Amino acid sequence: MSRMTHCLSVLLVVALVLPTPIFAGDHLLTRNDVAARLEAARAERATNQLTIDRLLAGSLAAQVARERGLDIGQLRTAAATLSDEELRDLAVRADALETDPVAGSAKKIVIIVIVVVVVLAALVVASCKEQGADCVNK
Repeated sequence: MSRMTHCLSVLLVVALVLPTPIFAGDHLLTRNDVAARLEAARAERATNQLTIDRLLAGSLAAQVARERGLDIGQLRTAAATLSDEELRDLAVRADALETDPVAGSAKKIVIIVIVVVVVLAALVVASCKEQGADCVNK
């Protein structure tokens, strides 16, 4: 009886200690799923970039940039360095200017905010590059 108890104890311990078999298909995405998600993210970023470019192409944006001594081309370049989340946030604000009449009355203020955010992002990227740090993608 003690030999049988000992064998069962060993089997129980082994069963509890060893992980259950995990099959790759049970928890990983297929290549098609990954490709579809990457394509969706790329398309969303491109749409958001176009929204910001459309806003920066307006005469009011040109006026605000001139008043602050900034170049629209540099702002477009700086906007391209924003993270996906930052770009999405700015695109939502820019869309609100076009679709919401109340927001449209405050258009100059929102453009100023967008310009300031883009300039700050450009300064952070420039600072990281000067220090030789790879903090842009973090």
